[in-house]
Amino acid sequence: MLLDEPLSPLDARWREGFGVLMARHLAGGGMIVAAVHDPLPIAAKRLELSA
Repeated sequence: MLLDEPLSPLDARWREGFGVLMARHLAGGGMIVAAVHDPLPIAAKRLELSA
């Protein structure tokens, strides 16, 4: 998955549900690359970039 601010339009309930989907994707061997400002609802490695 390549995601750009996937959580921004979601409320807390939907963020949790999306976290479940993300965790399932990762558990099945998938990868997620996400550009976010809000913390993800799953354990994740982070890389911070600044200009």
